[in-house]
Amino acid sequence: MPYVVVESYKRPFCERHADQLGGGCPNIWEFPFGDLPGDYGRGLLEAPESCQLRECNPSRAVELAAVLEATAAGAGFKEALAEWVDWSAFHRYQCLSWALELADDNLRLSNVVLLERGDGRFQYLPWSVDVSFTTEFGPVPLAGSSSLALGCQADAQCWADTLASCETVLGELEAISPVTLLDDMRSALDRAGMLRPGDDENYASLREHLQLRLAELPALLEQNRLPPLVDTPVPGDAGAPSDAGLFADAGLPE
Repeated sequence: MPYVVVESYKRPFCERHADQLGGGCPNIWEFPFGDLPGDYGRGLLEAPESCQLRECNPSRAVELAAVLEATAAGAGFKEALAEWVDWSAFHRYQCLSWALELADDNLRLSNVVLLERGDGRFQYLPWSVDVSFTTEFGPVPLAGSSSLALGCQADAQCWADTLASCETVLGELEAISPVTLLDDMRSALDRAGMLRPGDDENYASLREHLQLRLAELPALLEQNRLPPLVDTPVPGDAGAPSDAGLFADAGLPE
């Protein structure tokens, strides 16, 4: 469908959503193909071009990278990161990324948007929502391969909280009726004479995929009740965690 409007994560976004961001966002970083632990991640945070505001102070984010590097995945991982991470936002982010089929964000060791909140905690923001609901990359797993995702997935309570958040997200997704929203958009464009050649074909394809996705998500969530069997980061390992096997059954490149 045409005329998709997207917004960059800049100061106006922070000011408009300050109440949801612990008072705003003093710092925002955006960079491709990164994870926080290790010298590489710290270097990305300190690079001026990663800052999405006039200037950023990476000191607390660098501390977060060190804490992630030193914290073992498994029981107690979520509690150990409680003062650093907005876990409620992270669970919701992971569920939305999975439900909307976003294949190239931080959860897949790819593009990162990290925000330092006004309350001092951190959260990741969605990436590539303008190319959501696509099968270009094949099925997108709920499990992630970033350091934060791997640590949570190895913590039974944290994974249970992720699933509970996903149940809420799926309920909200169903309530807004995405297929009806799509139908209304197509009708509005038609009335305005704004449909272009090929738009009806794209509309029909997306509508069919939306219907299928909404129908399959509850069953897919049930399949994730057991924590995923993935490699977990080792404290002190400066390299990015391995994602071997994570995408093997999902049709994604390892």
